[in-house]
Amino acid sequence: MSEVAATGMNAANSSGYASPTSVINPKSQLDKNSFLQLLVAQLKNQDPLQPMDSTQFISQLAQFSALEQMTNVAQAQEQAATATEMQAAAEWIGKRISYLDDKGNIQSGVAQGVQLKDGLVYLDLGGVPIPWSSILRVGE
Repeated sequence: MSEVAATGMNAANSSGYASPTSVINPKSQLDKNSFLQLLVAQLKNQDPLQPMDSTQFISQLAQFSALEQMTNVAQAQEQAATATEMQAAAEWIGKRISYLDDKGNIQSGVAQGVQLKDGLVYLDLGGVPIPWSSILRVGE
């Protein structure tokens, strides 16, 4: 019987990507519209006798644009990692999976399907969704 050990999936799964550990609330972050509203408010409330240097605004906008692009790249990488996890999990359908249950006990069953829920990959073992990060071993 061939087996694949999948320990340490919380830190990095078999695709080599770290699994997401927290979800960021998009409403809690400064988006482009909020930044522009803040910029307009600064312009409206500046001292007309000592206006702010326009290079500061350009610099802030450039920094925000760079941050926005880095965020987009990070999101694209996360989506690619999820797709890789889905593909790997799909290859495990029909194989015996060992995993840790909620109580920390090792359980096993045959993978019957794969699902994506809230951005996380789950294997379906007889109607029980098992998080990708809980998988310990995959065998024939």
